[in-house]
Amino acid sequence: MFRNPSIFGLNEVDPLSGRGAMYLRYDADKNPIGESDLLHELLHAATQRALSITKSGQIRAELESIRAVLKRTFDQVLTSPRSTEQARNDAEFFSRVMDDEHELLAYGVTSPTFRQWAQQLDASGRF
Repeated sequence: MFRNPSIFGLNEVDPLSGRGAMYLRYDADKNPIGESDLLHELLHAATQRALSITKSGQIRAELESIRAVLKRTFDQVLTSPRSTEQARNDAEFFSRVMDDEHELLAYGVTSPTFRQWAQQLDASGRF
């Protein structure tokens, strides 16, 4: 179920019944689950079904547009010689994990680092 060692949780929703299940990895020695990890996974549980049944293509399109701007910004940070090592590490992480609108919402609410990134951007996605 958890092929990627950096994944702490997994949410599944049956599209026919709407019933969901959440699975959490617990490994106290290697990857203990913290409060922010649990909040992140609970947020997925709360938003996943709503996003899957929304009739508004506009909402999904707007989230995808935001995600695309962020991905371009992360790519710019990764290739800029002026970026700090910490900025490159953050950009690499978020570029890797932010693969859909579900992760955009979850990290947007639960990650202080991600929110700091977003607050530094102008409307075009530049620092």
